[in-house]
Amino acid sequence: MTESDLIYTSEDLDRVGALHWFTALILIFTTSFTIFIVLKYSSKAMGNYKYYILMTVFAPALLDFHVTAIFGVYPILPIAALCGTGLVSRHLDLIWGEAISWVSGAFLI
Repeated sequence: MTESDLIYTSEDLDRVGALHWFTALILIFTTSFTIFIVLKYSSKAMGNYKYYILMTVFAPALLDFHVTAIFGVYPILPIAALCGTGLVSRHLDLIWGEAISWVSGAFLI
């Protein structure tokens, strides 16, 4: 392995960003479908359990959307580090883009 094999280019970040947006679209579709099924086909006997199921579906979907679209995690290997490639990281500078992504993610957890 040469030194040039370890250099990440902007094309790598663009490919990862496109993959994140693709998975975010799949996430939105499947979550919307699941929420529709729960609301449409749950009986009145379920009571508040229906809302527990909705929050069990919605909360992880919100975190996944944040990780894929807003933060856009890009692992920097072989170092255990991450680089943001999402909306916030691309439109703000290096320091504020990464900081806002990490802090907003911490509030979702």
